Amino acid sequence: MDFRSRATSKTIYTAHAISKAQELVLSLTRPLQAQLVPLHDALHATLAEAVKSTSPLPTFATAGVTGYAIKAGGSSKEVEFAPLDAGVDPSKLAVDITANNAVKVVVGGVMPHGSNAVVPMSSVTENRTLGAGGFDSRPESISIKGNWKDGDNVRQIGSDIAEDQEILPSGHVINPTSIGLMASFGIFLVRVHLQPTIGIFSVGDEFVEIGEALHNRGQVRDCNKTMLNSMFTQMRVVCNDYGIVPMNSRLIEEKFAEACRKNDIVIAITAEANQADDDEGGNVVKEVVEEAGKVQLGRISVLDAEGTTVTTCMPSRGAATKFGPRPSIRENGHSPRICFTVPSNAAICPIITQLLIAPCIKKMRGVEGNDCLPVVCKAVVKDDLAQHKALTVLHRVNVKYSGGRLEAKSTGDQSATRMLSLLNANAVVMVPPGGGKVKSGNSVDCCLIDSGLGGSVEAMGLLGGGEVKVAVSSNGFASSGFLSGVANGVANRVSSMRITGKPSQIKAAGGSIGEESEEDLARERVVSVVDRGFGVIAVPETLAIPAKSAGIVLGGGAPVPSKVVPPPVPSKVVPPPIPSKVPPPIPSKAAAKPSQVPPPIPAKANKVAKRWPPVQT
Repeated sequence: MDFRSRATSKTIYTAHAISKAQELVLSLTRPLQAQLVPLHDALHATLAEAVKSTSPLPTFATAGVTGYAIKAGGSSKEVEFAPLDAGVDPSKLAVDITANNAVKVVVGGVMPHGSNAVVPMSSVTENRTLGAGGFDSRPESISIKGNWKDGDNVRQIGSDIAEDQEILPSGHVINPTSIGLMASFGIFLVRVHLQPTIGIFSVGDEFVEIGEALHNRGQVRDCNKTMLNSMFTQMRVVCNDYGIVPMNSRLIEEKFAEACRKNDIVIAITAEANQADDDEGGNVVKEVVEEAGKVQLGRISVLDAEGTTVTTCMPSRGAATKFGPRPSIRENGHSPRICFTVPSNAAICPIITQLLIAPCIKKMRGVEGNDCLPVVCKAVVKDDLAQHKALTVLHRVNVKYSGGRLEAKSTGDQSATRMLSLLNANAVVMVPPGGGKVKSGNSVDCCLIDSGLGGSVEAMGLLGGGEVKVAVSSNGFASSGFLSGVANGVANRVSSMRITGKPSQIKAAGGSIGEESEEDLARERVVSVVDRGFGVIAVPETLAIPAKSAGIVLGGGAPVPSKVVPPPVPSKVVPPPIPSKVPPPIPSKAAAKPSQVPPPIPAKANKVAKRWPPVQT
């Protein structure tokens, strides 16, 4: 490491707000280098360059609907039955369409030679003679309704994607849809940004591993490190666990140096990050990071997390010992390393990680701009939220969509060590300092905690007559917390956008949808959202919402209207009694042999191999 003159842990650092701290962290971070990786290993990576098509799509004319391929210009055709399926080699089908025949094709099927239009089955009458094989037999002729022109219901060559057209932009987060798109063009290597690696360890004499017993009073199991490991696994980021380090400056320094050599981001979890610099007592961890590099952020104005720090330092190879050569350094890593000390309070540690460390990870992966930051939305609080005199309070809440708006309800006791306050929370209200209370009914900013693991794509719509901005998490990961806040309950991944009522316009990254007709308002309107980072989001079956309650509902579970009557539960059918089965007696070894006893073998035949006689049936 680049050791400087020893600084004192009594240095008073300027306290930064969370927003300023996020800007500082992003300014210190750069995207990692790019490399070519196989397509099947590129899931959730970020493209370092745009991807272009290698050929037109489709590469041949295909049927746009299932029906009969004809040569346009007549109203009645004689049938030549030769159905084509998608993927059939057209050279193996010796059919030439003229004005007097037609071929049945399915959607996506190759257009036969000579055909230039497809008549859908709804416009075709198949004529059959009774008694000659029934209605399942091949039709003798077909009658076509309407006039059909050249090109009707035909997908021409390159109608979807032209050759050398950009299909995925630089910075796109690769998802299964984009992998399938690139595979359709034969692209098997893609250039993406390297994934960062994280080194994490806990500092303190009170910590024990989760599988160990608590032998002494004051010991606690190291749940924070395990929790952060699972968060990084969700982001598909390699996380190296360096265990627990006692509160000893030399041991902390050695572990810190080891983690810096092998990782782009280093995280130290310590109770010393819970307190401010001017509290009584020395700060051993801060002394180590001050010696190791430059402290860029020494304090944040957040209750129970004031001692959070951000340090940049250059890794050192160290010296060779009798036990081995000089340690190696991770190649092509981030330079300098970004090192965090985060509080050990179990309810605060994961929130600080999502607010500060997750944006740093995403910036290293190549995500740009505000897509690195967690999603922030406006919600109406349902409870009074207490304020601190000088610090911001991270108040855990549960956000739900109700009555045409987002509502935030407190999760109860906000003690920094109470994990139950975080268990049912999907958002955090950053309560500003003031010493009073934020009264119930006020609109506040809610940071959606799980959305810190995703990017953002914006969708606009009308909600109860007013325009509301909704952001959907997307970096290859869905935001379960965001969905459970906007919808009703906890969802596991982004699933759908459901629109009811009459929004004037819905804008998404992939396009827009215009005015809804009155006919559309009479039934439920379901729209798939095209997300530049997540692809096309599937629309599953969910509960319907009355057309009068205009709004946007995201996620697998929609709010259930109060007037909806659940279907009657069928009466319980009592199954017939199951006859008791008496297990057969276990035969003895003697009984396990064939029941037929072989005849005695003469003495002279003892040297001959003994054979059983055939069993008589």
